[in-house]
Amino acid sequence: MQNATYSFRDEDHTLGNLLRNQLVKNNAVEFCAYSVPHPSEPIMNVRIQCHGSTDTNSSKVLNHGLKRISKICDVLKEKFNNEV
Repeated sequence: MQNATYSFRDEDHTLGNLLRNQLVKNNAVEFCAYSVPHPSEPIMNVRIQCHGSTDTNSSKVLNHGLKRISKICDVLKEKFNNEV
């Protein structure tokens, strides 16, 4: 099993929940959660555990999830601009 915790500075529940939602959709992910240790600290942590039988590591899974979020934002921006 490959696992890691990643910290994002100046992020909160907005990115944490969205990223967790995208990561749990990946079949290589066994467990994923995020936390914001304290509201006054500008940090958000994401914990990713991947299945041991896969050759995918947590950094690849994280990058894939962030790319999916970026594509979703691009589509939303395009649809918004088309309607405006």
